[in-house]
Amino acid sequence: MFRTLWLISALILTTGCSTMSTNAPVSANMSINENATYGSRTVGSNLTRAIENVFYRMPKEASRKHIETVYFVINNLHDGEVMRWQDVNSTSSGSVKVLMTQSYGGSYCRLVNSQIFYGTKSRNISEYACTTNNGEDWSWRAS
Repeated sequence: MFRTLWLISALILTTGCSTMSTNAPVSANMSINENATYGSRTVGSNLTRAIENVFYRMPKEASRKHIETVYFVINNLHDGEVMRWQDVNSTSSGSVKVLMTQSYGGSYCRLVNSQIFYGTKSRNISEYACTTNNGEDWSWRAS
């Protein structure tokens, strides 16, 4: 029984992790469930988190639209400006807003907030995008 449970847990965890992109915003790889449990690090909460990330993840096309919007926003909009996106096929939608920009020795970071709606679920996520490689790339971290 324990081995079966362990095997199922391992499959769910590796499935959820294999779809993550290191160059994508943090918000593109998170559950849309606003009530997601991310506090504790127990086996049960990790399993719950993996299941939420599988079942409450945006469809690929909606995720692509979100990522494109985030990159457009951090490259083109000023602090306080908002851009909205929508995926009619999956009834997903959202908005991305630049909250602030800070310079750090030749590079800069932008704090962006994403609101994402998918079905009956929604999520409000803030994350930092910081320039790397002399401003050619972006690195991401949750705020």
